Amino acid sequence: MKYRIYIYFLLISLFSCNTKEKKENDFDKKELTKKNEKILTKEKFEKKYCFVKDIYEQNGKYFIKADYIDFLFGSEAVERAKENGEADFDISESGDTIYFVYDDYYVSNQNPKIRTLEINKNALIEILDFSTTENYRKLTNILEFKNEIENDRIMILRIKNGIVIKMKEQYTP
Repeated sequence: MKYRIYIYFLLISLFSCNTKEKKENDFDKKELTKKNEKILTKEKFEKKYCFVKDIYEQNGKYFIKADYIDFLFGSEAVERAKENGEADFDISESGDTIYFVYDDYYVSNQNPKIRTLEINKNALIEILDFSTTENYRKLTNILEFKNEIENDRIMILRIKNGIVIKMKEQYTP
């Protein structure tokens, strides 16, 4: 009987230690996740807007041909459109000229140079898909995206160390 009590207390103390260690390990995992999120947000990515002209494979690597553009919003869009002679305008009742751009954005492509960039074979590619009403964004892979390339799609590239790691289609009204 005496041994049963000792074994009982021994088991209780072992289980309580394991529970405590498990909670501490869970806490450490949460902390590590938070630290990793901070590190990922601090990493430097180059962000470029472009038209993707082509995707091809060479020596087991994938490449895209991209035409970088400036995608501008608001007053910056109006100013650039004015500089390029492409802003629309109205004349107010007082005779003032009011410049604007439709849909509050402007695409400037003053340098139509085509650049070839490597794209990670596991790159996340997010395109717009209006065939359903639930979610307008659809994830796809390189091969599927290759079949859907259209010259008027504006893509946002995330580039790290010269390699495209993510592509996301920019919504344009």
